[in-house]
Amino acid sequence: MKDNNFVAQAGYVILRDTTGLRHAVRPEEVIGVSELYEDGAECLVTLSCGQFLRVPRALTEILEGLN
Repeated sequence: MKDNNFVAQAGYVILRDTTGLRHAVRPEEVIGVSELYEDGAECLVTLSCGQFLRVPRALTEILEGLN
């Protein structure tokens, strides 16, 4: 089964948050990524518009997808 929690399409990164909603985000709109727990299993992605996305992904995985 394909993992659709974090994919890149047409210049956007598609992030699936912890509620299951998908968000199409341009990488340059991400101003920060922070781990929520010591195990690193979930992160908070901060967008330039002031919105926060709680994403069930490791910080390094999110950063790799934004590059």
